[in-house]
Order: sequence, then C-alpha cells, then structure tokens
Amino acid sequence: MNYDRINTPEYWDKVWLKWRWDDKKSNLLMSYDRANTPDYWDKMWSSPKRRYEKYSMQRAWWLIREVKAKSVLDVGCGNGRLLYGVRDLDCFGIDISQVGIDRMKKEFGIEGKAMNLYDLNQLDRKFDFVVCNHTLEHLSRDKEAVQKMKDKLNPEGTFYSAVPNNMSSPEETEEHCQMYNSESLSELLTSVFGNCKIEVIGNHLIGIAKNE
Repeated sequence: MNYDRINTPEYWDKVWLKWRWDDKKSNLLMSYDRANTPDYWDKMWSSPKRRYEKYSMQRAWWLIREVKAKSVLDVGCGNGRLLYGVRDLDCFGIDISQVGIDRMKKEFGIEGKAMNLYDLNQLDRKFDFVVCNHTLEHLSRDKEAVQKMKDKLNPEGTFYSAVPNNMSSPEETEEHCQMYNSESLSELLTSVFGNCKIEVIGNHLIGIAKNE
C-alpha cells in the first residue's frame, strides 16, 4: 500500500466527507467512555458467546492454591467463572454489571455485589487474595484502582492482575483505556506495592505483588 498516496490532504478530505455510523453522537460517547458502563457490561454478560481469558484464569487458580489463600476477591468478576474454580474458599466478586453478578449468584452460587471498583472502600472486609483479571486495561485511573485493591488485602496478602501483552490498544479496542507491556505493568504495581513479579503467558501479562 502506498502510504504517501494515502496520507495527503485530498485523501483525508474524501474520508471525512463521508458520514459513518461511528460519527453518531451516542456512539462517540460510548467510545469516549470506552464502553465501561453498567448497560454495556450487562449486555456483554447476557451473551453466552463472551470470550473469556482462560489461561490467566487458570494461572490465578494455581496461585491461589499455592499461597494457601482462604479468602478471594475478584474485581471485575463478570459472571464469576474465575471464582467458580475456587468456590470451596471464601469468595466474593464485584463487577459493574448487575447482570454478571446475578448470573454468578444464580449459576455458581457465589456472593458478590454490583459496584464500581473505585468505591471499594465501601466493602467492609479484607481478603487474602485479590484478583484483577483483564480489568486494568479498562480503567483510566489504573493507579488509583490498584491502590484501592491493595487496601482490601490482608497483611501478606497477594494481588494478581492479568492484562493483554502489548496489544489491544485503545485505538484498536473501544473497551480499553490502557495498553501495557512488561515494563509499564511492573512500574504501575511497584509504585503501589513496592514489589512486583511479571510473568508472560502467551498474549497475557501476569503481574503479582505482595502486601508487605
């Protein structure tokens, strides 16, 4: 493709003369908010076709057992699939979607609450293990979010996060506000916890930190 031919005033004049579906005000607002609204996620979790990031979920299961956690909080739990794998423990999930929470309770018998993670201080309990599986990339205030999740950990508790590995940028995916690589994820977690371990599993980045 001849990029010099495409990137001319004449070319882009023709492009912007056309009205597109993406130009609709309501669609622009949804894109601006990265689609992270209760209505959006209610629709997503109503669909049985929603893809789930199973490899990072399986890694979380293993680590929860490895550190011998007795209580687990899943932040951005969706319909509770991750918590279902450790349902014999004291599990609780929060999600912006009431549909997701209702499904978790009905299908898996796991307790939770529909709430914004920035309101985590309203949750009057702490946990041995906090999971944030493919949720950080949806957050514009990621450092604030990580701090709030840290505050929900017991002493010596473990924080587990998974994000796409240097892919699915906000320009590519309207749901996403951030794109991480190993360095940026490590910097984020270390700035809050003072420690961090990064693992790479295919197209997943796993960030693990301890509440020392």
